[in-house]
Amino acid sequence: MICTEHRKRGFSIHGALFLLLAVILSLFLLPTGAVHAQEKEETIISLHEKQDLMVLFTFDRESVPIHLISPSGKRIGEGDEGVKVSKGDRYLTILVTDAEPGNWKAAYDLGPNTKIEYSVMNETASIWIEDFQVAKTQEGADFKFTLGDESGDLWISYEIYAVDTVLLNDDVLIDDGSARSGDEVDREISLSRLSSGTYRFRLDIYYNDGNGEIFDSGLSEPIEWQNDQEQGAPDGVTMSVDLLNDTLLVDWSQAGLFGDNCRITVLADDELIVQDETEIHSDSHEIVFPSEAKQLEVQFSARERGVWSPASVRTIDLNECWLRMTNADVCTDGLVTFSYHVPGDRTLSLSISDDTDTTQGEYRISGEGTISFPISRGNNIVNASVPVDDSLIFCLNTEVYYDAIPPGIRLYDNPDGRTVSEDHISLIGSVSGADRLMINEKEILLDENGDFVAKVPLSPGENTITLNAMDPGGNETGMLISVTCTAGPSGDGGGGSDSSKQTISGNQVPAFARFLPLIASALTSLLLIVIGFVFIKKTEKKKRSFSMAALIIWDIILLPAEGVLIYYYLRLRAENYSPEFITLAERSARDASAALSREKMFLILVIIGAVISILSILVTILAGRFINRRKKTEAPE
Repeated sequence: MICTEHRKRGFSIHGALFLLLAVILSLFLLPTGAVHAQEKEETIISLHEKQDLMVLFTFDRESVPIHLISPSGKRIGEGDEGVKVSKGDRYLTILVTDAEPGNWKAAYDLGPNTKIEYSVMNETASIWIEDFQVAKTQEGADFKFTLGDESGDLWISYEIYAVDTVLLNDDVLIDDGSARSGDEVDREISLSRLSSGTYRFRLDIYYNDGNGEIFDSGLSEPIEWQNDQEQGAPDGVTMSVDLLNDTLLVDWSQAGLFGDNCRITVLADDELIVQDETEIHSDSHEIVFPSEAKQLEVQFSARERGVWSPASVRTIDLNECWLRMTNADVCTDGLVTFSYHVPGDRTLSLSISDDTDTTQGEYRISGEGTISFPISRGNNIVNASVPVDDSLIFCLNTEVYYDAIPPGIRLYDNPDGRTVSEDHISLIGSVSGADRLMINEKEILLDENGDFVAKVPLSPGENTITLNAMDPGGNETGMLISVTCTAGPSGDGGGGSDSSKQTISGNQVPAFARFLPLIASALTSLLLIVIGFVFIKKTEKKKRSFSMAALIIWDIILLPAEGVLIYYYLRLRAENYSPEFITLAERSARDASAALSREKMFLILVIIGAVISILSILVTILAGRFINRRKKTEAPE
């Protein structure tokens, strides 16, 4: 089956990604029916007129279903009218009779393949392969085939590839050349560059007729090949499994390998998760495997003089051997604990490093069990390993933080011992070093700074409120608060409500009482002003006492200021025990805590002002007595 083609090697990756996005977006516009979510689309040819269309697809691993999409958007595949499909292990041919003109696309999913090659063929010219035979010889294999075409007088190019049927790596080109159509080609080819294994050989032929490249391909039956020149399977490769970080370290630094590259294939529960090639001089390679894996299979081979060695294979059953850490990365008991399962007696090597010291040791373990070791407060670097045999080690490398500091609870206004008349109380505060807060066994929401606001219902009589703060390591801090509630069944103490009263420390105080300090300070200041003027007037005829005048004026200024401070303190305190404050606290704990902080600041200022006022008045009195005594002493007899 041979053809003319507009040949294209592999789908464009960028074009495939773009078309995949277009397919996803267009799914919303498709009519009800099958949805092909994983398929990609790519334009393969534009027909200028109605004609037969034949497309040959070749795969590097295995054949997968492919559909053609016509210019009108119809999906065309096997079973459709006017469509013929021929397929094999690694090829698929679709022939569409009387294909409509326009852009034709291929809809495909790569599946296990790394690439798909296709050829668009024209029935006006063709080439083909006849009698493709491969026979094994002592040095390699003997290849016989005949190339044919319609004219019988063409020079046709060919390439022969070796395809590994097990590893499914990229095909290896082992020979190429050209031959006249009709002539039999007989080639004995050395396979010394191939490692031992099972191969199928693919013959690709090409010819350019001026309109496009004509192409055909054939595949042989499997052949077993044993390379006597290859090195043996690598020995001395060690593997370290870290079940905490789900990593596998393959180390060949002590294997004494020679050559260029090594190849590592890892299967987790019989599923291929990685197949990497790396340079031999790199010594080791780390691989991440799925955390749920129960079994790992590791295949390791090396290449020397272009020939891959047989793979050394190691199966690791994670249900039969393990070393795990049972505690979390943050602990509160000061211990790091390991669980293990090893065959027979083994030696556990351990290293624990804190900020100041490193502790090392070896400990005998056997069978299955647990073992614990003390750690220091703060951060600890823990490294543990136990060899299962000469080529397999289980290890753990991690950091464990010993959190021995319990969290803190702070209330901006602690109501412990207070008597209130409401049927609830609002607790406003913050926690430090905690991620959870429970009040009366109910979890309270914390903001990003650890601040909280909680409205706690009260029952008549004495109420005990329990606060518990917990940190991520399990440390806990508790606080007990006792509050007495005088509210009756209606929640208002049985006495109704009065809008002219404000709640201060749980007692109802008339609103005008808040202004008494300001009135008292004003009257006192007025009295001192009158006394000051009288004193100054009496001393005008004599020598003026400017010192006493200054002290009296200072007192006149100081006492009203103290009254203002007391006034604002009581006003803030009344506001902080009003229903409006509860609304503010529920809206913003930060604003509520700032209001409480302002109240405490004014209380401190009131105390300081009172001390200064008392001292200033005492100094004024003593100064007045001292001046009077001096005047009596200096007066003439």
